[in-house]
Amino acid sequence: MNKLLPFLKTCKNNLTMNSNCTFRPKTGFSLVELMITVSLIGILAVVGIPMYQKFKHKAYSAEAKAALSQVYAGERSFFFEYNSYHSAF
Repeated sequence: MNKLLPFLKTCKNNLTMNSNCTFRPKTGFSLVELMITVSLIGILAVVGIPMYQKFKHKAYSAEAKAALSQVYAGERSFFFEYNSYHSAF
């Protein structure tokens, strides 16, 4: 019995017993680990979402500037050819 006592103490702390009376390691996550993971995801979202919106706004602004540049080039070309601006779009 003395030889099994240290083994049983370690098994009680680190292992659970299944129906076949064999020992297997505990599996799964603790509540603290899950709460830490959820809080880290929340912090990343708080930082990431505004940056994403900023980049999206910059992309739309660049696209609008490119479209206005094309309109300007077309109006300028029309003015040089007909000596007046186009009145309707």
